[in-house]
Amino acid sequence: MEPNYEVKTLKKGLQILELIKAHGPRDLLHIQKELGFNKSTAYRLVTTLLDNGYLQKTASGGYALGAKAGSGSSYTPAENWKAVPPLFEISKDLEETAYIGILQDQQTVITQVADGAKSIRTHSYIGQVDAIHHSAIGKAILAFERKEKQESIIATLPLPPTTENTISNHDTFMKELNHIKEHGYALDNEESEIGLRCVGAPIFKDDQVIAAMAIAGPSSRITTNNLSIYIHRVMEGARQISNLF
Repeated sequence: MEPNYEVKTLKKGLQILELIKAHGPRDLLHIQKELGFNKSTAYRLVTTLLDNGYLQKTASGGYALGAKAGSGSSYTPAENWKAVPPLFEISKDLEETAYIGILQDQQTVITQVADGAKSIRTHSYIGQVDAIHHSAIGKAILAFERKEKQESIIATLPLPPTTENTISNHDTFMKELNHIKEHGYALDNEESEIGLRCVGAPIFKDDQVIAAMAIAGPSSRITTNNLSIYIHRVMEGARQISNLF
C-alpha cells in the first residue's frame, strides 16, 4: 500500500504545479477547489512544495512556481546569452542603458543589462525585480501574453502608484495593454521614477512572447520629440533578437 500512496501523493503534487503553470498564481482555497482536494491535503502538499522550492509565495499571498519548477518563462539561459551581442549593439547606437527582462509570477526580472556611453544610474541590474504595471518590460510582455495567462495575472495584480504618472486603475491598465499590443511597443513614461523614460518591445520564440528588451534614459534625452527614434530602434532590436531563436 505504501508505494501506491506515494505515487498518488506525487500525482497530486504534480497537479498543483501543472495548475499554476497553466493558469498562474493560485491561493490555497483556489487550489483546493479547482483540484477537488480537501483542505488538509491541499495545505500539506502546498507546504511541502513550498519548503522544497517548487512553489513560492506571491506578494498577494498566493502561490506561484518556484525556482526548481521554473518561473513559467520559456526564456532559457542559452537564449539569454545569445541576446547579448544585439543588446550591446543597441546600447552602443543609442548610448543609453539597454536591458532584457522576463515575467516571473507577478513581477519582472532583469536578465541582461548593457550600459551605454551616456547611461545614468537607472536601477537596472541583473536579477532586479520590479512591478509589472509601471515597467516597459513588464507591460511589453504582458500585452502579448496568451489571453488566459494575461487575465490570470491581471486578476490579482496590485497597481500601487509609484509616481503621479503610474497607472493604478485596472480599466486604464487594460486599455494601455491593448494599445501596446496594437502598436508593438510599451512605454514607462516616468511611471516608475520621475525623470526616467523607458521604451520596451516584446521578444518572441515560436510566436510566443518569452521576454522583452528596453532602453532607459533620462526624460531630458529621451523626449517626446525624439521618442520615435528610440521606439523604432527598440522594436528593431527586439525583432533581431527574436530572429535568433
